[in-house]
Amino acid sequence: MRKMPKYNQGRFTPKRPEKYVGNVNEIIFRSSWERKFLQWCDDNPGVIKYASEELIIPYYSPVDQRMRRYFVDFVIMVKTRTGEIKKFAVEIKPSAQCEPPKQTKKATKLQLLTTDSSASFMSSSV
Repeated sequence: MRKMPKYNQGRFTPKRPEKYVGNVNEIIFRSSWERKFLQWCDDNPGVIKYASEELIIPYYSPVDQRMRRYFVDFVIMVKTRTGEIKKFAVEIKPSAQCEPPKQTKKATKLQLLTTDSSASFMSSSV
């Protein structure tokens, strides 16, 4: 049996709970990167509000022909240096998960989704 990788998961307790949109007792992080992002949002004076997995995007899956729901990792509201208020949807992923899948001889469910989808992907590396 294959061992599952161990991830840094847990509950986040904000120092500034007034900035969090949602139940401050139920803030979950699923990786160390998500924990660091939560800390950044909490500490950064430019972040006015933030939420974790509060934005839900319904979508149709052609693989199993069912409606599904996608939970965006974070939504943040920031005040820019010019004073403008902007909102961002943020996904925390390692760069390996931001690349299109490699083609194999046998089609997988993920390949079917990416080849049938009209979505485009954007990524940035740090």
